[in-house]
Amino acid sequence: MNNQWFGSLFPGVSPVAAGEESLSARKTYRVTPQRSLTKAITVAAAVVTALTLTACGERPQDISYKQGVYQGKPDTRAWDNPPFKGDQKAWELALKDRAQTQNEYKRTN
Repeated sequence: MNNQWFGSLFPGVSPVAAGEESLSARKTYRVTPQRSLTKAITVAAAVVTALTLTACGERPQDISYKQGVYQGKPDTRAWDNPPFKGDQKAWELALKDRAQTQNEYKRTN
């Protein structure tokens, strides 16, 4: 193998002859108790940091309640809409008529 060509493609790496094992290939990566403990501590620290930062972003949720005052959306009466134009009697008649059309006894006779 041409060393100049290989060296230009992979700087700092020497070619290995066929059948020959390089030094780096003989070394194996072993997980030692110290490495696994370090990794566990790093993961735990990342989780604690993430939880701490999310807790800092919480907004206060205080309710300012005034006794006897409704603070929601203002409601209108059911008959205060365009079809009934504020006529409560017409709304009640429409409601009764709707209920009767859903009555099975009336529909079958």
